[in-house]
This record gives sequence, structure tokens and C-alpha cells, in this order.
Amino acid sequence: MAELKAGATLINAQERHKRSPATFKVPSKRRLSRIARDMFVKIGIAVEGSNGERFWVIVKRHNYKEGYLIGEVNNDLVDTDLHGISCRDILRFNLENVMDIMTEKDFSNEIARAKAKSDEEHVS
Repeated sequence: MAELKAGATLINAQERHKRSPATFKVPSKRRLSRIARDMFVKIGIAVEGSNGERFWVIVKRHNYKEGYLIGEVNNDLVDTDLHGISCRDILRFNLENVMDIMTEKDFSNEIARAKAKSDEEHVS
């Protein structure tokens, strides 16, 4: 299990939402309770001296009773030297860290948009 470097913390999305509900949206408690294995969730890391970083994680395990999930980082990260987390690292995080959820339908829509954009660029 990957560990954050000193000075780095996982962002509590629920707290950020409470402070700025109009500009910092989070999934509802109902959507959070439906997170399942192999879904993509977005979490973030705050780092002293940086704007922090948000990224997608593939959920590998969840324990709703204790409120945590375990997932694999699914992005190349920019600030790995500051926070110590890299693509493919395994992280334990809490439901309150989840900023967004990508469902299978969302993922399919993203793939379709990317393909359409790629097709447009090849036609131009």
C-alpha cells in the first residue's frame, strides 16, 4: 500500500463542499453508497507549497462498514516527487475523499467523445 510523503494529505471532498457548496460539487451520499469494484472515482492530494493534484482511481475493494476503499491510481501524476504517489500505486482512502464517480456509462461516453474528437482531427 502506497504512503503519502510528509506534508501531503488526501483532500476531504465533503469538507471542501461544506465550505464552498456552489463551486465544489461532490457525489451524493446515495451515489457514494453505490461505489463498487472496478468503478472509477476521483480523489485528490493536497501538498504544502502546491495546488495539489486530482486523479482517477479504480476501486479494487470497499468496506462500507468502516467507510474505506482501496484502489489503484489510474493516472500519470505530475507532483509525484512532492506527494510520493504514482500511477498504479495502491491507496487506501475514505468515502469522504471521493470528489467524483465515473460510471460505466460515463466511461463509455468519454471514450465516444475522445473517438469523435480524434476522427475530427484526422478529417481536418
